Amino acid sequence: MYNLKNDLINKLKERVDYEITDISFIDDSENTENFINTAIQQEVASLGLDYEDEYEFLDEHEDDIKEQIRNYMYEKSQKYTDDGLL
Repeated sequence: MYNLKNDLINKLKERVDYEITDISFIDDSENTENFINTAIQQEVASLGLDYEDEYEFLDEHEDDIKEQIRNYMYEKSQKYTDDGLL
């Protein structure tokens, strides 16, 4: 499951890079949480796990995954602030 978790985190980071182009989106915590929750649900569903495995995976890893993606988004917003780029 560890590789699955890392693969999921990498896919979510790619989604952040591809889908979020406005720094104000990251600065809005409600937008950020909605994006993260939706992206996690969609990506986990695409893994093809049965319901029980999906539930177990999320129960075990969801908080850590969310935290890593929040941190990634924060770092991205800081880079924007520092470099003027997103």
